[in-house]
Amino acid sequence: GDDDDSGDDDDSAVPLLAIGADCTADAQCETGVCWDFSTYDSLCFGAVCSANCNTSPECVTIFTNAGASSPSGVTCGGDGRCDPVGSGFGAFACASWEN
Repeated sequence: GDDDDSGDDDDSAVPLLAIGADCTADAQCETGVCWDFSTYDSLCFGAVCSANCNTSPECVTIFTNAGASSPSGVTCGGDGRCDPVGSGFGAFACASWEN
């Protein structure tokens, strides 16, 4: 059957990624949020599907339900997106400057 709503039955729909999956764009994630560390700090990298939020406890619940190993490390950022660093999902790192 046709699974991509195009009517052409080519079955080329790409499944959306769950919270915690590596991503490169919002459109890849089922929540519509690909949280990219480099957006917040140009010396850092790593990106995973996250979620929109209003409060940090909301993010903890979302990441708990998604199976994060450390959901208490997730906070709601000032931009209304859950900051997943510390959640146990994804790989994040930052370069350091040495003088």
